[in-house]
Amino acid sequence: DFRETRPPKSNSLLAYRLWRINMWVSCTFGLTVMEPWERYLVWTIFLVLFTFCVVGMVRLLPSQLILIHRRTAYYLWGHGEGLVKELELQ
Repeated sequence: DFRETRPPKSNSLLAYRLWRINMWVSCTFGLTVMEPWERYLVWTIFLVLFTFCVVGMVRLLPSQLILIHRRTAYYLWGHGEGLVKELELQ
């Protein structure tokens, strides 16, 4: 049964795009030769790791951007204030 490899019957562009992404990832990483439970396991591991990365970026990136701005201002102009002090005042 090759139901998974057939495009969706609905005329929805979103469903078609999701099907194409699924097929692209499945073919690229060899998920098409796996059993269904193995595919679900690989997708689950991928989604958990992706979620950890996104949460880490959301929680860590703002403070890192301020630090990068401060260091860049110091190296370019000799002082690390500027926008950072304005942000801290708000």
